[in-house]
Amino acid sequence: MSAIRQIHKDSKFASIVYDESWINNVQPGEELAKLLHIPAQDVLTFNVNVSLNQQPYFAVLDRAQKRIVVAIRGSTNFSDWVTNSKSTTQVISRGVGAHSGFYESSKNMLGNISDVLAASLLKNPGFDLMFTGHSLGAAIASISTYVVRNNLTDGGDKIKRAAAATSGKVTALCFSTPPVMTLNAAIDASSYTTTVIVMDDVVPRAGVVNANYLIESVANYSKSSGGASAGPIVDRNFSYAAASIKETIPVGSETIYPMYAPGRLLQLVKAGWLPWWDNKCSGGIVTAKDASERFKRIKMSPNMVADHKLVGLISCLRSQL
Repeated sequence: MSAIRQIHKDSKFASIVYDESWINNVQPGEELAKLLHIPAQDVLTFNVNVSLNQQPYFAVLDRAQKRIVVAIRGSTNFSDWVTNSKSTTQVISRGVGAHSGFYESSKNMLGNISDVLAASLLKNPGFDLMFTGHSLGAAIASISTYVVRNNLTDGGDKIKRAAAATSGKVTALCFSTPPVMTLNAAIDASSYTTTVIVMDDVVPRAGVVNANYLIESVANYSKSSGGASAGPIVDRNFSYAAASIKETIPVGSETIYPMYAPGRLLQLVKAGWLPWWDNKCSGGIVTAKDASERFKRIKMSPNMVADHKLVGLISCLRSQL
């Protein structure tokens, strides 16, 4: 099976975790099993509660692919957006920083599910572990994968030992991932994390340093035009000046470092400009190979918000099959 075909097939987990029919059901596990077409006993654990730094998620056995899948829901409410806005830098290992809000959500989730995941890996030798999600869910998935792979103590060490004992691989499949890690960690994740992004999606480019640069650029543009309204800015690229970790923004007593979408970046590129309601996507795929291609700019376009929608991303994947 080609890589894109597998990614398209696996996108169902990131999609179903949004489905309100299982989250609001009196028997969430049974409804989730129906949606995924798996036996109820293969639903290992789940969370339907929503609060600050806590999102709905589920962990299931995918026996057909010999793996455990953990899917985390993206932003849908005010608490989620508060998590998104907590963007100071949290040092998670030597020389590595992560978005503090996403890291707290990852730590909370791993603390709740590490025992279940470790036990399930030991019970199913040779099974891999995949974290997945869209947007906020992708952020938590990518950080959780980093924590496990690097044997960090926030729940990751227990899972790592179980995976190592049974020769299981730990990976992440992320859709429309926000900037969550410093550059060194984002590039290091290329061997085990795949991030899929559509065209001009603003979210993977919307780190605080980047957004601040955009605001300044728009302000300077307005001044240079005599303060008059220039109308909507379309297809205007603002260079991202923060190319190194030395480019920071002080926020009170905190310092914010540039963050990047992690792993191997697959950008779905449309053949030409398409309105947001057009689900066709026929331009191919671009792989970001190095830091210079790692979305160091915010591209202003009519589709910059619409390109973040998961339904459109899945349609683009389908068009590549």
